[in-house]
Amino acid sequence: MSTPSSNPGKQAADATEPLPRWPWLLCVLPLVASAATRDLWAPDEPRYTQVGREIFERADPIVMHLCGEVYPNKPPLVFALAGLFGRFANWSEFAMRLPTILAVLATAWLTARFARRFWSEAEARWSAIVYLTTAMLVWNGARVQLDPLLGLVCFGALTLIDEPARDEREARARWRLAGVLAGLGVLAKGPVAYLFVALPLVTWRVLVGRRPGARSKRGVLEGWLLALALPLGWAAAAIAREPALLDQYLYSQHVGQTMDGTRHPAPFWFHFAVQPVWILPWILAFVAGLALAWRAWRARRANAEFDEGLLRAASWFGATLIVFSCFTSKRDLYLVPVYPAVGLVVARWLVSSIRVARPARAVAVPTALLVAWVGLALGVAPFFQDTLQARSSTPLPDFGWRAHLAGGVLAFGALAALMQAWRGDLHAWAERLALGFVAGTTAVALCLFPSINPGKSTRELATWIASRPERPTAIPIVGAQPEGFRFYGIPAVGVAEKGWRDAVAAALERERSEFVAVLEASRFERLPPELAARLVELQRRNVSSRTMVVVGRRE
Repeated sequence: MSTPSSNPGKQAADATEPLPRWPWLLCVLPLVASAATRDLWAPDEPRYTQVGREIFERADPIVMHLCGEVYPNKPPLVFALAGLFGRFANWSEFAMRLPTILAVLATAWLTARFARRFWSEAEARWSAIVYLTTAMLVWNGARVQLDPLLGLVCFGALTLIDEPARDEREARARWRLAGVLAGLGVLAKGPVAYLFVALPLVTWRVLVGRRPGARSKRGVLEGWLLALALPLGWAAAAIAREPALLDQYLYSQHVGQTMDGTRHPAPFWFHFAVQPVWILPWILAFVAGLALAWRAWRARRANAEFDEGLLRAASWFGATLIVFSCFTSKRDLYLVPVYPAVGLVVARWLVSSIRVARPARAVAVPTALLVAWVGLALGVAPFFQDTLQARSSTPLPDFGWRAHLAGGVLAFGALAALMQAWRGDLHAWAERLALGFVAGTTAVALCLFPSINPGKSTRELATWIASRPERPTAIPIVGAQPEGFRFYGIPAVGVAEKGWRDAVAAALERERSEFVAVLEASRFERLPPELAARLVELQRRNVSSRTMVVVGRRE
């Protein structure tokens, strides 16, 4: 006998529903501002955009290249989409980020659609708003990244499989389309896409049981075959042209990295420590939602009515967090595909609390105070410029009034939310918190990112090199990755760690009077005296955390 679930949100829906009084699409403003004001910032964007550019410059979507060398590290889908948008916009950074922004918006729509299955329109709209206003999505949703698109196609496959089908024919069609989406997920980031689809399905089957609806064993088989066929077809074509890719695609780039643990190693508790920061400003509301989910799980075990949607969302996030914590390779953005669950859990807690007129000051007041503190700290930071500079290894931008303005906007929105929290108006608190966060992060992008660009991007240095009279056929980059320089218009090439001095000397002999090279300052100081005597320092600039020196031939 199955345990009964309940959808109290649907039952309580009426004209007094706590709907947000503004469209959730307003939350896209920070993404647009961020994409429009940033150059390419390391570590990922210069590499990903250059790979996408070379796909179209070489007219080769099968075997990818980075600075002319075969690039075996990732599948091609995200690079191809970024390159497609950039190709028709003169390789604009904003255009190349559009696929990521569109993927985030589509995921927000899927999040609202998922919420409507179990609750009312209020939870649906708030879930999209919360998802878009987490720090994780504000930061990563406007960059050329693999994980937002991976999250979209995996979430799409998940909903197709999980939603009840009317008959066997519809169930079979759903599985086939889900298989295509899962295959696209592998083409976005690799076999981890299968995990993002299968893990919540298994978790829900254990905790919730079977969903009603027709089933199709043939559809299941066809779906998984399609999920395997799409990436294997591309991999086979690439391996046929570059046999050395066989080990990379079938072992080294996924199973091998997981087993050796040398790439992005971190302890088990890493995600437990960093994810609360990325869930800001909703972390306390998320914890409160998890407490409600715990009650739903206990009701499920007692064979009583339970909130099925909330249990699904919370267990989806929890299972993913635990499994990814067991992997030795960890980065905070690896959990981007599961952030719709954050929106769902917070929205359910928020709307449920509003319906029963619960002020929830223990959540609302500290949240507003925390965001206000962040805004105030940002606003007063320029007054402590000298102190901050003394603790930094690289020069800090002089933000001045820009930091005052951005921090003030963020703090003002949080203080407006604090007033409503103190009054016990949870609905108004959530609206002001979300709007304040949108306004504050938009102000940060518009005011601060242009000042950060010279220190985070290679654009200015590459443009300066391109303006010089020398016209080398290749510019060695020593101590940094060459792709950022290459994207901004100079023939940069990477130099191996072993033998970099010989590579610089060889370039000097080859290019003669046209010679130009870029070396990290510490490498420049370690040049052999006879080689250093033949070089002249042309420029010295800080790029990211490194000081780079441009050298030419001494006449």
